[in-house]
Amino acid sequence: CGGRVSSLGGRITSPGFPNSYGNNENCTWVVSVPTNNTVVVSFDAMDLEWNYDFLYVYEGTTWDSELVETYTGDVLPYEMIMQRSFLLTFLSDENTVKNGFSLRFQTYQGFSPKFINSGP
Repeated sequence: CGGRVSSLGGRITSPGFPNSYGNNENCTWVVSVPTNNTVVVSFDAMDLEWNYDFLYVYEGTTWDSELVETYTGDVLPYEMIMQRSFLLTFLSDENTVKNGFSLRFQTYQGFSPKFINSGP
């Protein structure tokens, strides 16, 4: 699971989504977008084992980049605005599994929203 994504938009899901992901998953996606573009990330689903399975979002393409968010549990996150390429890491433990996550991203040139969706 994971890999490099070079696209102006698309969907990323946990392994097996919409069915359960496996135990001991360790997936990393690097999403590369053109310079001077803004990326809107919208979540369609979030169902991770609370406090044991995590989705980490970094603004940048390495683990040394700024950690923007850490998700766990089943609360659907707000939309995110990224100013450049980003990295996602999904980790699950050796026990309970859930349905996972699904997100969409779309790249805009010169797009700078004044506000974003306030969530569900």
